[in-house]
Amino acid sequence: MPAIVIAAGLICSVTRSSMLGAALAIFMLAVATKQMKRLRVYAVVAVVLFVAAVPALGLFDYLYYNKTGQDSSAEWHGETLLTGIQYISEHPFGTGPGSIGARALDLKSNALVIESSFLSFGGEYGIAALLCFLVFLATAFRLVWRQQSRSGYVAAGIIVGFSVVMTVLIMHADFRLNCWVWFPVGLSVRSSMAQVNSSLLDVADARFRHYGC
Repeated sequence: MPAIVIAAGLICSVTRSSMLGAALAIFMLAVATKQMKRLRVYAVVAVVLFVAAVPALGLFDYLYYNKTGQDSSAEWHGETLLTGIQYISEHPFGTGPGSIGARALDLKSNALVIESSFLSFGGEYGIAALLCFLVFLATAFRLVWRQQSRSGYVAAGIIVGFSVVMTVLIMHADFRLNCWVWFPVGLSVRSSMAQVNSSLLDVADARFRHYGC
């Protein structure tokens, strides 16, 4: 039932990045947990449900424009990504918080909007801050992935899926969303660090006992 609710939400949102991020995260976790057989069954069911939902939700035009490359939304996303890359190259140290996106639009109607959390973050805070954020994502993924636990896999799936979404959407400005997205990641990272610290203490204790004897 939760899977049906999530799938319905993804379809009704008509957001390509969310669908792609969820699909990539699920595939990665299926490989990690050796659940490929179940994944194939669920994938067939999902495709059937999606096809059945097309006429009910009126998605014929949406699919047609995507297939023929006439989707104005996709074109605008591509243009803003190029604009974002150019903006960062011209402002390597950033232009300050609130200079790009929704907050900037509240002050100026012609403010720059970059449909990418990564590029918007880099444009506001600079290339160094953007690199630090990317390192944070990679480090957090490494910590939670090596736990090989349910909570670790959940956190890894969130990082992968949400990173895909952040590539083409401004997500970091929504604090309500960030709270519930990063909370399980933080819990899993904390658990991983606790395991690491416990292992180090065990090693230190063993060496102390060895040399102490």
